[in-house]
Amino acid sequence: MEAQTESVRPGRPPGPRGHWLLGNLPLVTNPVNAMVEASRRFGEVTYFRLGPPLFSAKAVLVRHPELIKYVLLENRDNYIKGLSNDYLKGLLGHGLLTSEGETWTKQRKMVQRLFYREALQQQVGSINRCIDRRIDRWSKFEETGDSFDMADEMLHLTLEIAGEVLFRFDLRHESETVSDRLKFLEDDVMLRIRTPMTPPRWVPTPHNRRFYREKECLHDVVDRIIEHVRTTAEGKEGLLAAMILGRSDRSQLRDEIMTLLLASHETTASALTWTWYLLSENPEFGQRMHDEAVSVLDGENPRAEDVDRLEYAQQCFFEAMRLFPPGWSLERRAVADDTIGGFEVKARDLVLCSAYVAHRNPAYWPDPTRFDPARFTPDKIRAMPQFTYFPFGGGVRQCVGSELAIMQAKLILARLSERWRPEMVPGHPVDTDPKITLRAKFGMAMVMKDHG
Repeated sequence: MEAQTESVRPGRPPGPRGHWLLGNLPLVTNPVNAMVEASRRFGEVTYFRLGPPLFSAKAVLVRHPELIKYVLLENRDNYIKGLSNDYLKGLLGHGLLTSEGETWTKQRKMVQRLFYREALQQQVGSINRCIDRRIDRWSKFEETGDSFDMADEMLHLTLEIAGEVLFRFDLRHESETVSDRLKFLEDDVMLRIRTPMTPPRWVPTPHNRRFYREKECLHDVVDRIIEHVRTTAEGKEGLLAAMILGRSDRSQLRDEIMTLLLASHETTASALTWTWYLLSENPEFGQRMHDEAVSVLDGENPRAEDVDRLEYAQQCFFEAMRLFPPGWSLERRAVADDTIGGFEVKARDLVLCSAYVAHRNPAYWPDPTRFDPARFTPDKIRAMPQFTYFPFGGGVRQCVGSELAIMQAKLILARLSERWRPEMVPGHPVDTDPKITLRAKFGMAMVMKDHG
């Protein structure tokens, strides 16, 4: 079928025609599939009109790695955080994820030094302790044969690890409550992005009142973390203790901790959930990861020096993030008129750099929907053109905690696969739910099988 394109002024990129009134706004109900299909039809730069003609947001999706590099790195001063960031500030305030300019630069320098490799290697024991506490629970799944939601398991585990590693604060008994509240608050953000007519938060609707109740409950948890770090010897051993002890502005400190709690656990949990799904669907790769774990760990808890030896676990994790990147799209807003790939971009246009789309570009990823960990051997990683693969973002704003995420993912994958083989429950539906992170829409129902 011949592609129908949106009628736009000369110089604009091609794009799908869309609804006469709403434009391409209906596509945001399933944006990942819509963007992949649009890129397939229209090429490396695609235009979307989101909303009525006189009041619509104009969006440009770029797929080619050189164009993504241009937006995120080479001409980054012309591309600031976009519409999503405005709504995120209502949840996270002015933390590292949402701030801009000089404020962001100061925050980044302060936080980045805390995530150096040497500091992270000292956290292996803390991560192991959190995994140890989960093993009894997983053993019961094996004994009873009961199914469980792997998405929830990974969320709770990574949140507990965040509490232990960052603050030496035990979140075991609050992980479910914190995760549920964060999920509601994130859903509120996505509702406002995708439904512009949603009443503003100052209108006292039942939904808005709940938003502030849930946010206040999370602030109570954050305040207890701050007091724990400031008043206990154990708290002062956490990775971010220096930041907390050195700050007096409680409101700004809350924003930082809220941001780090969200960013340090949910993205990793999402990537791990999809990794387990793909390994269940491709058991030969799961077997190879099991064999590596048995060889490296030899029944013992891994040490810092063992992490680098878990090479195949990393390959599986990286390939899962290629297919299902947690941060599935980066949104920027053009400050001034520009040209991208020979096409016109106007000031205030939204520019979308989607890892989900770029990671499926057949020009760089042959048979792009196939799960193949061999794409991520060390030699192949070194040969990859920049911005063909960017699951942690790119440019100066690349995720500051990426090394921590990779380390804990390798440890979780190795220790779980050493003993068990998680398998999907037959018939369980699987689909993406692109919110702030790329969730599994229906969870991930699995059962534990013994490897022996």
